[in-house]
Amino acid sequence: MGVDNLYHYTSIDAMRGILGDKELWLSNVLSMNDSSECSNFINRLIKNLKTELDSKYEADIVCFANKIKQNLKENTPFVGCFSKLEDNAAQWERYADNAKGVCIEFDRLAFEKMIKICGGLCLEDIEYRYNIKKHDNYNNVKRWIVNTELPAGCKDEKGLISNIIVCSYFHKHKSFSTEEEVRVAQLSNKSFVRHEFKYNNGIVKELRIMNLGKMCDMAKIDFEDVVCAVTIGP
Repeated sequence: MGVDNLYHYTSIDAMRGILGDKELWLSNVLSMNDSSECSNFINRLIKNLKTELDSKYEADIVCFANKIKQNLKENTPFVGCFSKLEDNAAQWERYADNAKGVCIEFDRLAFEKMIKICGGLCLEDIEYRYNIKKHDNYNNVKRWIVNTELPAGCKDEKGLISNIIVCSYFHKHKSFSTEEEVRVAQLSNKSFVRHEFKYNNGIVKELRIMNLGKMCDMAKIDFEDVVCAVTIGP
């Protein structure tokens, strides 16, 4: 087992889709098991701005926060989840059909190479313990509120908000740190990621589906070099 490898705990049915159809589902980040998804990072950012800046900026901060929430509502992020932990009891129970499913091992280096070549996606470790006031996005927003100064690479306020939202779904509350999660997230529309609705356990879910087979072909990487092992049951 490689030190760079990632582990995806899932059901037998989901395994058939990943190995048989060579597809990986990306789920709506706002419908996951952490009720503070995205909002944890954003709320901490806004709360600290209100505390640090003079009260004369409060209306501007509130207005900016509302723009973030509206953007998040209109452009819901979709992600796929992995762990750096192999054979983890809690994740077998929580994500692998109450330990009746499987754990699929992905080679991280090959997976990252495929994503980099294909574009439109990113793979990042989740941050659980961070000082919001030392974060680049916090200082970027503070300069924007006080001086209407944008960071390098941002053309307008919309770009700044987009950066914050992307950052928000790679930051979670420290209570989830035992999962050692790594996420792949969709950043832009690509031909190898399709939009689809699936009916599952009585619920209709909106998904983004990564075509791993097509991505491997584009990157000239063998599928077996990306998905390298399957463990059935803990």
